[in-house]
Amino acid sequence: MTKRSYQAPLVLEVQVMFEPNRLEQAVLHQAYRSLVPLVRRQLPAQPVITEHVFQNRLMSEKGNCHG
Repeated sequence: MTKRSYQAPLVLEVQVMFEPNRLEQAVLHQAYRSLVPLVRRQLPAQPVITEHVFQNRLMSEKGNCHG
């Protein structure tokens, strides 16, 4: 039998063709929006409690406790 001649391993070179950036996320988001429907439910409106309303409620509760 004859011996096989030694072959050096093949060296591969990789070239970066795409560099991820902020645009990638926007493109993926747009693709998913076109593929997956967005389901929205209408929730009943709830009153917004502002700091002023919260303080008034707190003061009225304190007044009722010591009455």
